[in-house]
Amino acid sequence: MAAAMDGITAALATGGRAESMYPFPAEAIATPAVVVGYPTVIEFDATFRRGSDRAEFPVWFVVGRNDPKAARDALSAIIAGADSIKDLLDGDLGGAVSACRVTGCEPTFIDIAGVSYAAAKFTLEVYS
Repeated sequence: MAAAMDGITAALATGGRAESMYPFPAEAIATPAVVVGYPTVIEFDATFRRGSDRAEFPVWFVVGRNDPKAARDALSAIIAGADSIKDLLDGDLGGAVSACRVTGCEPTFIDIAGVSYAAAKFTLEVYS
């Protein structure tokens, strides 16, 4: 799990879209930021072979919250560039996992330390 979360962050760091990278849920963040969440699904023996487990990770691209129009514009740019984000993540995350695939993106809000931020939530399917 830790290797996958670090691999996701490292792959996204090469894209230069966020100033702050958090390979785990953080208590406080500086935006724009990427926050990798804990897996929401874990399936063992996904390919009928021990050692090939499947997990789904949420990854949020978090934008500022102070100016609603600026947040909307920043979020729109992230979603419009979703193909390039998918290109950065699809693969093996630099050898950290067997395979990674972005399966979806949705605009949403994420609460961090009682503050609600606009974000684009990407769902990643990861095989280890």
